Amino acid sequence: MIVPSYWSEAKQTLRKNGRQQTIYRMGWSDVSEEDAHAHAQERLAEAVEQWQAGDSVITREYKRAYGEGGLPIREEIVEKTDDYVITRNCYGALCLNVEDICFIDIDIDKIYELEHINRWRLPVSILWVLTTLCLCLFFSKFFAVAIVVFMAIHFTVFNGLIQRAKKRQEPLIAGMIKQKMSNLVTAQPKLILRLYETPHGFRVLLMSDLYNADDESVSMLFNELKADPMYVRMCCLQQCFRARISPKPWRIGIENRIKPSSATFPYKSEWTSARQKWVQDYDEKSIDFASCKFLQEYGAGEQHPKAVIIRDIHDKYCRANEALPLA
Repeated sequence: MIVPSYWSEAKQTLRKNGRQQTIYRMGWSDVSEEDAHAHAQERLAEAVEQWQAGDSVITREYKRAYGEGGLPIREEIVEKTDDYVITRNCYGALCLNVEDICFIDIDIDKIYELEHINRWRLPVSILWVLTTLCLCLFFSKFFAVAIVVFMAIHFTVFNGLIQRAKKRQEPLIAGMIKQKMSNLVTAQPKLILRLYETPHGFRVLLMSDLYNADDESVSMLFNELKADPMYVRMCCLQQCFRARISPKPWRIGIENRIKPSSATFPYKSEWTSARQKWVQDYDEKSIDFASCKFLQEYGAGEQHPKAVIIRDIHDKYCRANEALPLA
């Protein structure tokens, strides 16, 4: 897991065979801005050498916060210890980043889509095409109007059916997850799992051992508990686990975005005042909400000391043991 404190960008414009190209590279460091700039220059020199050799080179690394594109997590560090790093993400919420204590994010909407909606896509698409052909045959004079009316009816009815069906399935999916948790600790007596409810699903915290994101055992748990595919991908990319530990702003009545609105860190000094004001307002409104709710602990094995530290900091920030609305 790499969550650098300092960032820099280097660039160089080159010419080859009458063609001009500018190459950019990011650099990072936990030591200083100068060290980050030296790292950027080093990475730039490697990219330039590859480009001059005729190799295919990405000319610019996009400034994304959550480590997309193979770069480290680029977020403001709020708290950093030997055990964890707390960052403020691109929309202003706090995130707990841990290298070797496993969190699993479970999104009920994603499970429902994978388990049910995808089964309907083909027959619904066929129905849509057949109905469109019928409209062409019988209402050719009013084809455009007919298509618009049909699509409006189609999507309204289809989405309504999906929402009603999803509501009926949510308790069943929740029951399935809880049963899988019980089955896992029965099959692996040393395993300890803590289950939390989130606004749209569940979060699982493993208490029994240290794990790496690409461990086979972690992959098995991701698959068994139907972890959010995007979360799984980012865990493997960043080689760490992550949990949001404060509310999403729009769920607590904050409509304006944190300044600056771009996802990258560090930000220019001109944004400091506006950003601090936003954070103050956010912190005040966050008091009345929890990020997740502790439900149950499965298993009775020995808890790893570091997992206990992470559990305590997680539950404190999330207010997981308080009777508050989830956000």
